Amino acid sequence: MLFQEPEAGCDAYVTKPVDPEELMALLVSELERRGLGGGESDLLDVGPLISEMQDDDDFRPLLERCLHGLPVKLENIEASHRERDADRLGEALHNLAGSAASYGFPSLSSSAREC
Repeated sequence: MLFQEPEAGCDAYVTKPVDPEELMALLVSELERRGLGGGESDLLDVGPLISEMQDDDDFRPLLERCLHGLPVKLENIEASHRERDADRLGEALHNLAGSAASYGFPSLSSSAREC
């Protein structure tokens, strides 16, 4: 869990109705305070993408289609983040996590779920 610490307590809060910009600023601030910030480019830094299914000749055409679609998925994630659209961002990350797992990219799937 991202925000679990041994000590319990509340450091900050937002009031209803929740202002998405205020919530995002609070989350970024908290991540930076805990040393987990570092910029958007670090969010999905999972190293080289090598599928666990790369040696399956029957699966290779599907895998290639998945890889060709990744730039669009990542642009959607970045645009959602830039526009502070939490619903769209959550859906995009959820979809990336699922498809990455299905196509044999567990580190990418794990990173997307963590985000």
